[in-house]
Amino acid sequence: PTISFTPTPSRTPSLSPTPTITRTFTQTRTPTSTITQTRTNTVPPTFTPTRTATLTRTPTLTRTPSNTPTITSTRTHTATPSATPTLGLGPQITFFGLARADGGVLTPNGTTPAGDPIYVRIPHPDFGGAFGFLIVGEARAGASGSPPGTNRLNNDPSNPSARPDLQIQVNRNLGNGSSAVCDKGSTDPEAPPPGGVPAINPPSFAGGSQMVADALNDFACRFDYNAAATLACTVSEFGNFRFASDRSTDQFCTEGPVDFGFRFPEGDTLVTVRWRDLSGVLGAEARLVVRVP
Repeated sequence: PTISFTPTPSRTPSLSPTPTITRTFTQTRTPTSTITQTRTNTVPPTFTPTRTATLTRTPTLTRTPSNTPTITSTRTHTATPSATPTLGLGPQITFFGLARADGGVLTPNGTTPAGDPIYVRIPHPDFGGAFGFLIVGEARAGASGSPPGTNRLNNDPSNPSARPDLQIQVNRNLGNGSSAVCDKGSTDPEAPPPGGVPAINPPSFAGGSQMVADALNDFACRFDYNAAATLACTVSEFGNFRFASDRSTDQFCTEGPVDFGFRFPEGDTLVTVRWRDLSGVLGAEARLVVRVP
């Protein structure tokens, strides 16, 4: 009977219910739910890339080059080269104006409707017309690249109609308006009195007129040529010799103050100038008005 008690250990198989723990495998089914999540992930990404394919519409941005025709507005800048003819291919006038007898550069008193500076000069009370000031022209090489010429009197006997490099004229007689060329007088007491400068009215450089050539030579011969700022006829506000413009490389200046021989008459006198370079190319014109009340 005591042996019969040993079966009681057989109750230990009652531990077999522990296999019920295998139910935990049902929890592994939850990873199957994760599989369903991966499916959800795979589906939208595949669709969204196809949506990115709609970005292929960006090639429609190539239509922006069609906007480039608006850049054709930049062609308006090509109008600026058309301004080069106004500068001329020859020497570019950097300054054209008046200075006092001591070289101080004068400020214009106004401008004409065309933009030309007006210099008002008070005449001497005992003499008609205005004198005692300097006429100054300065330049630099133009588009041709050749330096400004230095000839102030071209009296070539073989070519009477030859013109100087400095070509300056007035539309009203200066002084007595003598037609003689370069009759500016001399220190010789036996020499005839100085003559004036004949007018060219209306102002013109055109053609091969002998009268125009004579008038240009007659006026230009009364100027000095200055190739360096230290030799200039103009001075700074501190009294140092210098060109009137920092852009200038060459200067023409009347040999002295405008004198009785070619004084300016009462009223408005238009002075027109242009410069020729060493290669024979002419620059653009510059003008000013001398007004004598």
